[in-house]
Amino acid sequence: MSVEPLGSGVSDPPSSLPAGFWTESMDTMDPQPVTNAGVQKSFKAAYDTPSVSSSLEINTELEPLEGDWADTVIVKLWGRPLGYRLLCNRLQRLWSLRGGFRVIDLDHNYYLVKLADGADYVRALTGGPWVIPDHYLTVEPWHPNFEPASHRVTSTVAWVRVPGLSTELYQLSILREVCNRIGRLIRVDYSTKKTERGKFAKAAVELDLSQPLQTETCVDGVWYPNVYENLPTGRQDVPAMGLNLSSVSSITNPAE
Repeated sequence: MSVEPLGSGVSDPPSSLPAGFWTESMDTMDPQPVTNAGVQKSFKAAYDTPSVSSSLEINTELEPLEGDWADTVIVKLWGRPLGYRLLCNRLQRLWSLRGGFRVIDLDHNYYLVKLADGADYVRALTGGPWVIPDHYLTVEPWHPNFEPASHRVTSTVAWVRVPGLSTELYQLSILREVCNRIGRLIRVDYSTKKTERGKFAKAAVELDLSQPLQTETCVDGVWYPNVYENLPTGRQDVPAMGLNLSSVSSITNPAE
């Protein structure tokens, strides 16, 4: 394909331009690959306008959102993911919810559950441990700046059994001492307090997940295993401190 000379059909250059302008311009118009860097360099040379990146720093205090999220809990689902509707149905039955609720699906198996009834909110936080088939739930109050990708669950409430514990030891003062060596006692199963189950003691205990779980409890020189139900971590490698019943106050008072 033939190309007509660039000057063909072009009128004479305006007299206002310096002599040789068009000749020098034409001589420099060799084909060059076009790149972003080249374009930016050309614009900088032509307009002397440097590239600028901007950032925004908010110095004013943000409007608090606690009012909107006052009765909201953060739920972590341990185990295989559940379908959204299935999880909603399970939560409604598990928590025996009296009021309405809304579940917001987040990343990394986290959910925000906004509860319309204050009593439901208290029960969700304190009524655990919460277990559904093949899954375990940890529940904590909502707090600002929650980021699922970086958030770490540092504590949870779990059911702990102490198989083989004698029924005469099913006194709240003794069970409190035993459980507080495992974690922080939340509540004792009612049938355990009434000694209706003679095989084991069962209690809800808050555990520090950053620490190894204790595998055994010693009561008056006898070691009993600690069995954690549906706990989302398997670290069970540190024996607990021994417990001498003579140091337990009100040992003769039965638990109510």
